[in-house]
Amino acid sequence: MDPSEQDALIARYVAAYYAFDIQGMVEPLHEEVVFRNISNGVVTHESTGLAAFTAQAKAAAALFSSRHQEITASKSVVDGGDPGRTVAITYRATLATDLPNGMRSGDTIELSGASEFRFRDGKIVSIIDRA
Repeated sequence: MDPSEQDALIARYVAAYYAFDIQGMVEPLHEEVVFRNISNGVVTHESTGLAAFTAQAKAAAALFSSRHQEITASKSVVDGGDPGRTVAITYRATLATDLPNGMRSGDTIELSGASEFRFRDGKIVSIIDRA
């Protein structure tokens, strides 16, 4: 896949994400997809395989009444592993439920970070979100 095809696949995934379209999110994913969320250098969530990713995506969607992720930059990852792209993102979401950390339904989360996507067989095989 060339970088423009990779960016198009990422854009489809992100558009489905903020539309709460779980089927659209998993469509571009490889059966062996690995997902990691890293916050302040700590892995806060990890899943392996399409079924685990789908279950996690459904659970996460229930936490928000709205969410939007925007890609602000994209560059190739060249390190000898699966080909990849790192994208800079801005993120904004409104909670639909109270969280154990004290955040309440209706509160807004805003952050910026980066997501690294890796590709295999024309699909996304790895997503690492860092904030």
